[in-house]
Amino acid sequence: MSSRASGGTLAAFLIFAAIIGFAGGAYLGTQSGDAEPNSAPTLSGDADADGDAAADGNTDEPEGDEEEPNEDDEPAGDGSLTFSLSQSSAAAGSRIDYSGRLGSGEEGVTLQIQRSIDGGEWEDFPVSRDTGANGEFSGYLETGRSGSNSFRVVRADDSSVVSEPATVEIQ
Repeated sequence: MSSRASGGTLAAFLIFAAIIGFAGGAYLGTQSGDAEPNSAPTLSGDADADGDAAADGNTDEPEGDEEEPNEDDEPAGDGSLTFSLSQSSAAAGSRIDYSGRLGSGEEGVTLQIQRSIDGGEWEDFPVSRDTGANGEFSGYLETGRSGSNSFRVVRADDSSVVSEPATVEIQ
């Protein structure tokens, strides 16, 4: 018997190592650093945005200077939900960390992330997140859509609770 491994044995071990590597990478890649691995974000479906509604990130208005609400206006952030991105520009497909807090401090509230591309309509992004202790949440998202990507968070059970948008430029 030869003590030398055959080419077939070597190929089998390489295939086995690749399978283990892909499985381990997939598992670790879905972990967002919190205790809920099932709520890990996913890669964007990247559906087209046809609308041309403005997505102005600065909706602060001076107190006492109220306007009549317009039915076509997007819901303004009401201060009870904060949301921020870790960077203002990123390469397509790269990891973009986010964090925020629900002002009421409730735990277990489902939040839906929405996206507007280049000032288009707000669409649900395929990422939702449940709040943790003290109403805090964090995770990451990835997108391949180039341009100005604005993201915001909406409370799933009360669409009037909306964060201010945070924008990242995707190259």
